[in-house]
Amino acid sequence: YRADGGDDSLDLLSVGPDGMLYFTQRTYQSFDDQWTVLKQLDPKTGAVKDIYTTARKTTIDFYLFYDNELYLYEGFTGGRIGCVTGGKLTPLATIPDWENLYVADTMYCFGGKLYWLQLAPRDSNGDDRLMILDLETKKTSSVVTEADHYAYQGATLWSAELTNGDYPVVLKRRSLAMPELTETVRVMDEEFAHYAYDLYANG
Repeated sequence: YRADGGDDSLDLLSVGPDGMLYFTQRTYQSFDDQWTVLKQLDPKTGAVKDIYTTARKTTIDFYLFYDNELYLYEGFTGGRIGCVTGGKLTPLATIPDWENLYVADTMYCFGGKLYWLQLAPRDSNGDDRLMILDLETKKTSSVVTEADHYAYQGATLWSAELTNGDYPVVLKRRSLAMPELTETVRVMDEEFAHYAYDLYANG
């Protein structure tokens, strides 16, 4: 598959639970005239169809499949998380003050709940938060976190967190069943702060 326009870009390639390939195509004509389409490609036939198209000045930042449903986050001119059915988005949560908040680049589903990290600007006094959306009740809750890097593993959120906004970096484990409780697994050496790092979970 090749994007049609010279300013179009392809991103967020994944394999869905149905074995189909999914990806986004962002069309940019100007700052005020850009949009994103989530597409599905059949690897056997090469057939491509549109799954969801955003409004103008709106992007699809990330998406996931969970329990036979498709969830995604729309950004750029406003933040909202929703479920896509029949080409339409049903909003489930909005991101308040989206111009100043940053939503980390992934979502995660486990136990009937949707999780994402909502990061406050570093020059503000706001808190970074782990946001929790109950997919049954549609109610949203949150807990404060200082996660600098993070990885999900089953019912666990692993995070590398600063200590009161400063070093040393602390490796913590948080149960998604009781997200207000954390366990410190290791305090990293001071020299660790001088290296670029990321966090991955396997298994």
